[in-house]
Amino acid sequence: MAAQAGRPAVERDALEHAFRVWLILIIVAGGAWLGTLLILDRIGPWSASIGGLAALIVSLALAVAAYHARYARSVRDWVSHRESDDDRLERRLRELVDGPLPDLIGRLRAGASPQETLADLKAVPDHLLGRLVHVVAEGVASGERDAAVARGELESLD
Repeated sequence: MAAQAGRPAVERDALEHAFRVWLILIIVAGGAWLGTLLILDRIGPWSASIGGLAALIVSLALAVAAYHARYARSVRDWVSHRESDDDRLERRLRELVDGPLPDLIGRLRAGASPQETLADLKAVPDHLLGRLVHVVAEGVASGERDAAVARGELESLD
């Protein structure tokens, strides 16, 4: 379906589901209405048209309901997945802040080089958190160097 090319996957899935539901309903309702027309010869053309139109409207309404139900379920699943990702990231950040990060900062303040300190640190499982640890290590080391320069300048001024 070329018209759906720019739509998000969640919406495309819901539209495809609604189309399948509508197709099944229109076939069943049309077959039932045709069977009714064949059985009852007394139905006039206006009654037949109104009945067919009613079957079409009901099938469209049910297809729209199927679309919204599938779309809502897909969005709920997506939100649930994102929340679990957020929980996992928060747990990893907490492990990092409560675990190796204070030790890393303490070593850097004691004069260890960032490369030496990071080499002793166990590998961080998440690439982004690993980059964060490296940035923190470089920042603390830079701050310690600047503080040492400032202390040296202060001593020379005294």
